[in-house]
Amino acid sequence: MQADDSGNPVKITPWGEPPPQAIPQPVQPQPQVINQPPQPVMMGTVNPNINQGFSPFPLPVQCSRTYKKIYANDWLIMGIASTIIGFMGPGICWLISLVGVISMATKLNIGGTEPGHPEAEKVKSALIANLVAIILPLIVMVVMFSADF
Repeated sequence: MQADDSGNPVKITPWGEPPPQAIPQPVQPQPQVINQPPQPVMMGTVNPNINQGFSPFPLPVQCSRTYKKIYANDWLIMGIASTIIGFMGPGICWLISLVGVISMATKLNIGGTEPGHPEAEKVKSALIANLVAIILPLIVMVVMFSADF
């Protein structure tokens, strides 16, 4: 064994060299943060799937869907107007209601073919309003002719 300058024995490696000496590094002072709120600390484990936007439960997928406009609300308003004017007898409103009946009768099963259609509930009421607007002038004509008016 050899001795260093201070007289302490120095170990020599099997290869005949002294072990490398550790050089002490100067300690850098840490910057002090004044008047800052403490950083949030999370305790426990975090599910990595939640961070990526996944849920452990199956969520319903909502797709925005566009539906073809069938004008059921417009035909409902036309049917009501034709019913009110139908007391005066048959006229142009009778023809408009006939077109409304044909248009709404073809779209009567829209609730079954396109579930969730926003106008599916108004189709039946528009069809009934237009049917009343067609039948009412006929009843008025029969009453007027039978009363010799």
